[in-house]
Amino acid sequence: MSSRDYWIKLIEVSGGVILGQLIGIVGFLVLTWLYQPAEFGTYASWLSVVTIGSVLCTGALETSLVRDGDGGARDEAAAKVLWTAVLGSGLVSVACGIGLSQVPSFLPGNRLLIAASIGIAVFALAANIVLQSWAAAGGLFRPLTILRIVQSSLIMLFPLALSAAGRTSNMLVLGHTLGLLVSLGAWLTVFPRSSLRWVVLREIAAFWSERARCFIYVLPALAIGTLAGNLPQLAVNWRFGSAAAGHLALAQRVLGVPLSLVGIAVRDVFKRFASVSYREKGECAREFWSSFAALAAIATVFGLVMQPLSETLFVLVFGEPWRTAGQMARWLLPMFGVAIVASPLTYLVYIVEREDFDLYWQSALLVVVAATLCAFNDVQTTLQVFALSYAAMYGIYMFACARFAHGGSLGNSPAGVQGSTTGASDSR
Repeated sequence: MSSRDYWIKLIEVSGGVILGQLIGIVGFLVLTWLYQPAEFGTYASWLSVVTIGSVLCTGALETSLVRDGDGGARDEAAAKVLWTAVLGSGLVSVACGIGLSQVPSFLPGNRLLIAASIGIAVFALAANIVLQSWAAAGGLFRPLTILRIVQSSLIMLFPLALSAAGRTSNMLVLGHTLGLLVSLGAWLTVFPRSSLRWVVLREIAAFWSERARCFIYVLPALAIGTLAGNLPQLAVNWRFGSAAAGHLALAQRVLGVPLSLVGIAVRDVFKRFASVSYREKGECAREFWSSFAALAAIATVFGLVMQPLSETLFVLVFGEPWRTAGQMARWLLPMFGVAIVASPLTYLVYIVEREDFDLYWQSALLVVVAATLCAFNDVQTTLQVFALSYAAMYGIYMFACARFAHGGSLGNSPAGVQGSTTGASDSR
C-alpha cells in the first residue's frame, strides 16, 4: 500500500464521519437546551449499561472479522456473530432485569420501559457494531460512511421528536433505542441476505470453538476496557448524583468530538491497510506512524484551545446550567488528548494477534480506574486524578503498539495467540 492510497482512503472516510458526527453534535446541542442535567445523567448511565452489554453479547467475535478473507467467508462469519449477539443479548437482558429489581434507584423512571429498552438496545447496538466491523474489514468505506451518518442522525432525531411528549430521561432512552433499531434495519439492506440464514446451535458452537481466542483474551479485555471507560459515569452517578453525572456526560461528549470526527475514520482505514501490510510484510510501521502523526497534531491543537477556554465555551454554547460541565472538561483534558492519538491505534493488537497484552493492560487499567474513582471524596480531585492516571496508562499502550508495528514484541505471547504473519487470515 502506498502512502498516497492510505491518505486518499482516510480523507474519503473522514468526510462522511465528520458529517455524521456534526449531525450528532448539533442534535446533542439541541437536547441540552431541552433536557436538564439530571435527566441527562440518568440517560447517560442507561447508555453506559447498554454499551457494556453490547460488548458482552457478541463475545468480541467481531474483532476476528479483520482476519477473514474478503467475500463469502467473512459474510458467513459476520452472520454467525450476529446470531451470537441474539443469544448474548437475551442473557444480558435477564441479568439487567434482575439487577434493576435489586437496585431500582440506580436508574429512576419507568422501570418496565428501562428494562425492556436495555435488552433491545443491547442487541441493536451490538449488531450495528458487528456490521460496521464487517464493512471496515472488507474496505466497504462508502456504505460504512453513509450508514454511520444515518445512525448518528436517527439517534438524535428520535429523542428530539419525543421531547414533545415529555422532557424526561424516559424519552431520551426510548428515542435512542428507536434510533438504533431503524439504523440496524438500514444496515441489513447492505449486508448480503444470503448469509442471513437459520443456523443450528451446533454450527454456532463450532464457530465459537474455532475462534476461542476471542473468548479467552479479546472478550475479557474489551469487557474490562468498556467497564473502565464507563465506570466514571456510573461511579459519579452513584457517588455524586444524577446532576453531576449529567455534567460529566456532556463534558465527555464534547471532549470526544475530535476522536469521533477523525479518530473513527483513522481507525477504519488503519485497520484495513495495516492488516494487509502486516500479512504481506510482517510489519506495518509506515501505517502506524502516519496515523500517529496526524492524530498527534489534532490532539495538540485541541488541547491548546480547550485548556483555557473550556468553561467559557460551555457557558456560551450550552448555557449557565452547564458551567460545571465546562470545568469537568478541563479536568479531563489530559485523558482525552492522549486518547485522540492512542485509541484508534490500539486496534493493532488484534492485527498482530497480541490480544494477551491487551487483556493484561485492560486488567491493570480497571484496577487503576476503580482505585482513583473510590479514593477521593470530592468530584474535582476524583476526576483530575482519574484523567492523569488514564493518560499514563495510554502512554504504556502506545509504547507497546510502536514495538508491535515494527514487528517486535514485548516478551513471549502465549502459545496459539501470536500466529505467523501470513497465516492469520488464511487459517480461517
